[in-house]
Amino acid sequence: MAKNTSNTATTKRTFSAKTLASLSALLFIGSCMPWVLWETEKVASYHFATGQFFVTAKSLFNIDNPVPELSFVNNIFWLIPVLALAAIVLDVLKKKNIWLTAITGVLALSLATVFVLFTDLLVTMGYVKSLKVALLPFFYLSVFCAVLLIVLSLKHNIFLLITALVIGPFATWAGFAFVTNQEMNKTFEGTESLKPDYTVNALDLIKEVSANDTASNKKYSGKILEVNGAVTSIENANDSTINIQMADTTTGSYIVFPFYNKTFEQVKALKEGDQISVKGAFSGSMYSEILETTIINFERNTLNKQNK
Repeated sequence: MAKNTSNTATTKRTFSAKTLASLSALLFIGSCMPWVLWETEKVASYHFATGQFFVTAKSLFNIDNPVPELSFVNNIFWLIPVLALAAIVLDVLKKKNIWLTAITGVLALSLATVFVLFTDLLVTMGYVKSLKVALLPFFYLSVFCAVLLIVLSLKHNIFLLITALVIGPFATWAGFAFVTNQEMNKTFEGTESLKPDYTVNALDLIKEVSANDTASNKKYSGKILEVNGAVTSIENANDSTINIQMADTTTGSYIVFPFYNKTFEQVKALKEGDQISVKGAFSGSMYSEILETTIINFERNTLNKQNK
């Protein structure tokens, strides 16, 4: 009887070790594959560690790494494939380390949270159609494996299990929220008292940028523009963000003016068709191959006036 009990326990431990090794192998594969699709560019999880993540964001959306001085911290995510491989090797050696697999899972969930938050920000800004469309199958596979690695590694300690499942995503969310808030405060230094470098009509600006975006970006980058035109779309991205668009309805190309925080109140009462004047800093343009339209971005926006 004792022998049978011992054999059963050994079988369970072997099954558990094999399961952890299999999940580690799947997570290793998932970490080498694309997690999201931005426009026509697929971004893999390891691109965050290599820096390609923000290179792609810069080239497609003119969004750079907000804290480049901390880029070295991103190297920690190399531990995901490294620890996953280590778990596989330990299984071959008939050894098991639950902390190693648990840490692998925590890091993978943290990185997944980065991808979700950043991609959701792109959705809010109008660059990506939806989070659901952007997230690819290997993202879901990696998250699934990460959760199971944590659960199976720490199932005998409920407190550690819950902590491990929550701490990575929560810490990542808190850091992302802090950096985003810092950037917003930096971005929204008022333009109210600044004299515009150029005063333009919205449709004329769209045509100019669409015809030669390189020359236009060089001409207007960082400059304060007063843009006059009709509101064609109003998007309430969240409780503190409204995106106002002025579009060329014949081509679909448009200018987007985000209003946040203190400027949010300025535009709450606007409706489509209103003739307005917006003052803001030109922050670049991009051509969407999916939509076949040009999108022009502004920051530090303020409602200069509304023409009734």
